[in-house]
Amino acid sequence: MNERVLSREHQRLVEKFQKQLARTGLSYAQVGISISMSRSGVHHLVNGTGRRLPNEQTFDRLVRAMGGDPTAKTWKAAYEAACHSYGKKLLPAPVVVAKNANTPQRPPRRRGLGGLTQMSVVIALPLLGVLLAGLLGVLLRSDELPAAEHSREPMPTQTVGTVAVIEGEEREVVPVYRSTNSREEVDVLQRGTRLPNACRLIDKNGVDWVRLVVTSRSKTGYVDARYVRDPQTLMACEMTP
Repeated sequence: MNERVLSREHQRLVEKFQKQLARTGLSYAQVGISISMSRSGVHHLVNGTGRRLPNEQTFDRLVRAMGGDPTAKTWKAAYEAACHSYGKKLLPAPVVVAKNANTPQRPPRRRGLGGLTQMSVVIALPLLGVLLAGLLGVLLRSDELPAAEHSREPMPTQTVGTVAVIEGEEREVVPVYRSTNSREEVDVLQRGTRLPNACRLIDKNGVDWVRLVVTSRSKTGYVDARYVRDPQTLMACEMTP
């Protein structure tokens, strides 16, 4: 068999991937952001390019990112069949061995107080009471403070939302940089992509950026604000780049 030709079982898994992706309407880039993978990497796995088959962990994350349940029988059966068609062995599920009810159990060991004696415990209890009473007094007094001492200055930037939309009128895809002073790309976003939990940031040179979480592991990326619709409506970032 040609190494580029998919097995029948792998082809069925690819079809499930494609149908699930079409059902959710997500792009390869959006799925890649969720699982820390490039857009091209997601494309290869979903379409089976070069007979690329995800490992078990990646399969689980990929299906969940596309809104599916990797533990469902249909998904598990399709994935296992694709793996077996290439002679790939899956790790067996861990077996939990129940203890025999007739086996005598050792009673739990009683742990003593170590170096503390009964006398030290008697002394410590009144001291603990004094500390708790003092803390309660502080809390009660704090309620009597004037309202001016409790108030703080409002945020200088009023927001109408934290969702940014990629415009990308100059290009079809917009790069996501690791930091504002670096041109290392960590991902690309297609025109029309919605970016939840985004905020506006102005670097030390006065250049506008949009800061966003680009992976499920809370890695941070930065997009040039000129590619984002109405960046002025976003929340002002408190963190500097």
